[in-house]
Amino acid sequence: MDELDLLAHGALIAAALWMIGPFWRARDRHPAGWPGVGLFVSVAGFALLRVFHDLEVRPFWTALAQALAVSGPFFFWRTVRTVFEDGFRPRLWHWGGLVVLEALALARLIWPDAPFGPALRAAAGVLIAHALYLLLRGAGGDLVEARIRARGRILIVAALLALVTLSRPLLADAAPALAYALRRLTPIIDIVLMAAAAQHFFRFERALLPLSPPRPPEGGGADPDAADLARLDALMDQEAVWREPGLTVAALAARAGIPEYRLRRLIMERRGARNFSAFLAERRLAEAAARLADPKEAKWGIAAIAFDSGYASLGPFNRAFLARYGVTPSAYRRGERGQESTPNP
Repeated sequence: MDELDLLAHGALIAAALWMIGPFWRARDRHPAGWPGVGLFVSVAGFALLRVFHDLEVRPFWTALAQALAVSGPFFFWRTVRTVFEDGFRPRLWHWGGLVVLEALALARLIWPDAPFGPALRAAAGVLIAHALYLLLRGAGGDLVEARIRARGRILIVAALLALVTLSRPLLADAAPALAYALRRLTPIIDIVLMAAAAQHFFRFERALLPLSPPRPPEGGGADPDAADLARLDALMDQEAVWREPGLTVAALAARAGIPEYRLRRLIMERRGARNFSAFLAERRLAEAAARLADPKEAKWGIAAIAFDSGYASLGPFNRAFLARYGVTPSAYRRGERGQESTPNP
């Protein structure tokens, strides 16, 4: 490793440690705090691993750097879920992804000739692919402008990193000079991408890792949002548009005659919801629960109530109802009550 490589990897380590800052500050107030710390510690470990390998550092320190590096896909997955997926609740079994990665990395050290390397890359790829899928899936209903922007940028960065990573072995035989140049440029590319991510994150840190729910504007003057809020509330309360399966932000904005970006901001800032699906689900589930508890509604089946409440199929309704009320719709109708969760906007 020459001086340029060493300098580039050192800068990458410094950038990763710098990015730990906002997550460290959020560790006690936001569930993404500790996973974010783990993510950027793993990035630093990845850079250290390359340095230790080329400098032939003692095996113990190389193994430690590898343990940090291979945890990256897991912490990326956890960070994406806790920042972008409202209502995500970490479970003990989620740590299984980290256990699998570390076990495969350890097995590769002990049995270097066994095919644990491809298995490790496959496990990491599954976690990263699932995280990127979640970013795409939730983009349409996200109401937080900073998160909407971050989703697209994370996907672009992931695509660039994948292109660089996959092209190197393909070019190794066909164009060794180009592969070598790409290898030399990789840490510099990583630094540029890290700097762009840092600039974006520090700019929108409060929105991505909020201290508290948004509050309506204060002041004694006329409310500039009053007319738009009145149209929104009329659609939700009087016309009950939330009963329509597949209702989107764009469709609701068109019905209300409000620009989509403005409607997203109104729902988030004035109605306290960070996700459009959760905004609709709270009304849908409240309606379903009231009907299930009403003896006069006993003639209607659970599926009919779910469809009337705006759900297109029974499965998502059952899962959402169980998560919200702690019991299944059938048990709720029989009078059983579970531990209700707090509505998660």
